[in-house]
Amino acid sequence: MCKEDYKQILDDDISKRPTNCHALAPVECNTQILEALKVEAKKADFRMKEVSKDILKAATIIITVLLAPDRITQTIRHEGVAHGVVLINGTLALLGNTNYHNNLVKRFLIKHEINPRYNHLC
Repeated sequence: MCKEDYKQILDDDISKRPTNCHALAPVECNTQILEALKVEAKKADFRMKEVSKDILKAATIIITVLLAPDRITQTIRHEGVAHGVVLINGTLALLGNTNYHNNLVKRFLIKHEINPRYNHLC
């Protein structure tokens, strides 16, 4: 994907996180821990955070688009739309699971890079 297309998607209102969805925000590393890391570990954390940001933006777009068909299935019994909503919900569950595993990898990488006496913080 070229930078212009990527920026356009990120700047679009449909990709903005709703204020009531705190789980769609990337996980931030504690600043004291981040400062104690070696440069390579900081770079890895930043890259993993970028992956997480893209996963969360994709999930936000899917959720926003899903709201309209979900309302239709609640008012009108339409089998095709209802099946599509179920499939999209499954896709959202997979994106959430991917983000969860991405965060576990971040934690694992940081835990092995910091001083062992601070491992319990991870």
